[in-house]
Order: sequence, then C-alpha cells, then structure tokens
Amino acid sequence: MTGWKSSSGISDDTSLVKLYPPETHKETWKAEAEERGTSMIQYLQDLIQEARYLREQGQLKLGDKRKVEQLQQRVEELEQQLESQSSNRVTSQTQTIDEELVEKILSENYTPFDQLLEELLKQPEFRRRVRLDLETGLYKLGDEARVVFRRGKGWKHNSGGDK
Repeated sequence: MTGWKSSSGISDDTSLVKLYPPETHKETWKAEAEERGTSMIQYLQDLIQEARYLREQGQLKLGDKRKVEQLQQRVEELEQQLESQSSNRVTSQTQTIDEELVEKILSENYTPFDQLLEELLKQPEFRRRVRLDLETGLYKLGDEARVVFRRGKGWKHNSGGDK
C-alpha cells in the first residue's frame, strides 16, 4: 500500500471516484442502502454492477429510459382512448333506438306499443344493437362478479352457489 491508500487502510487495487449527484439522489441512495443494511458506497457499487450485468445480458440499454418514457406516454394515450370509448359506449347504450328506424316502422295509423316493439325486434339492425348492448352489459356485470356464465347453459345472477 502506498500514499493515501495506505494511510486510509485501502488496498492498492482500489480507485477513487467522485460523484456530484443532486442532493435528492444522494438521500434516496442513502435510504435504500440503509434498508439493505449496507453502506451507501457499497450500495452504489452493487447497483452499478447490476446495471452492467443487465446491459451485458441485453436487458438494459442506455436509451431504455427514453423508451420507457415513450411507452408510458403511449399507455397514457391508450388509457385516455379507452376512457373516451367507455364514455361513448355509455352514451350509445342509452341510444339503442334509432329514431329513423322507428319512423320507418310507423305508419299513418296508430300502432300499439307492444306491436311497435315486435316490429323493432324483427329489424336486423335493431337486434344487432340490442345484442351488443346486452353483451356489453353482461360482461361488465361478469367483471363485477354480479353474474356468471357457463358454456352450454348461459348466464345467471351470481347469488352464491353454481347449479
């Protein structure tokens, strides 16, 4: 051992590296090191070695931070689209009846409500809308565990037992 290394009790193969991180980083590193029961210096050395290993394995690249940020932004965009579509779906569920279709079915004569409903149910477009709204509602209730589906039997209210 020679010079400052010998006076500090450090071996000759040790080198000095100075860091000037923001104070918040230092505090974070210090807290994480304490959680692991090690010194901050040892913690940083371990962290650097882990990162090098991941980079060598192809799991971590220097541009990954930018890619992660891009992916997080894309996730936020998709979540907004999903939220928008969900709110649009709620709006469309309240508008299952197409007013033009109703006007097309009605004639100059009065039509009782039940007969009008029967005529609407015969219309493929109306049946498709009702089917879509019903399926959406059932799957939503299924996600909330309020109804249960069994292949070959159908849907039922989830009141406990499965028969």
